[in-house]
Amino acid sequence: LNTIFQGLDMMGAGFLSESDFSFLDNWEPPLWLAATENPEALDDLKAHMLDKFGNYIQCWRRCLDKDGSNRVNWDEYQEACAEMRFHGDIAGAWRVLDDDFSGFVTLKELDRESDEMIVKFRDWLFENFGGIREAFKVLDRDGGGTMTFPEFRKALRRYAFPGLDPIGKVSDKEAMLLFESLKPSLGAR
Repeated sequence: LNTIFQGLDMMGAGFLSESDFSFLDNWEPPLWLAATENPEALDDLKAHMLDKFGNYIQCWRRCLDKDGSNRVNWDEYQEACAEMRFHGDIAGAWRVLDDDFSGFVTLKELDRESDEMIVKFRDWLFENFGGIREAFKVLDRDGGGTMTFPEFRKALRRYAFPGLDPIGKVSDKEAMLLFESLKPSLGAR
């Protein structure tokens, strides 16, 4: 209650007057602010994302984080849910995702494993090849400007991308996740 009092006492006078309350007439708090965390809604949303996009990274890149800022605010999230035609408790799902009340959600908050994989892959590209473009030129061995999954997997293994596996060898599942996540979108499923 003290925090509320101090927040309303704009002049620091130690008391409240009617004018201290006036901003509340026009204030429209976002729906998520008063929502209750709903883990089941988040599970439903994540299943919907996988159904539409195949993996969280594709969903993140093609629908949620369209501006490439690496974070999604409430408005972007609402637009993405509408675009995906998700009609569940979007505010309750948001509250689970944004458990720190930052007002933003990151890929890491959506799916830690996907975030770890893409970060590790990007870091590996820079450490081993000096950058993204340089890496692609090396990995695209035939110079055709594109790679099929078998070519991509072979390149990852040839240049020893460790993946998330503690033994340091990228699995077929991880290679496929990266491949599907990075390839151009032909639209949602």
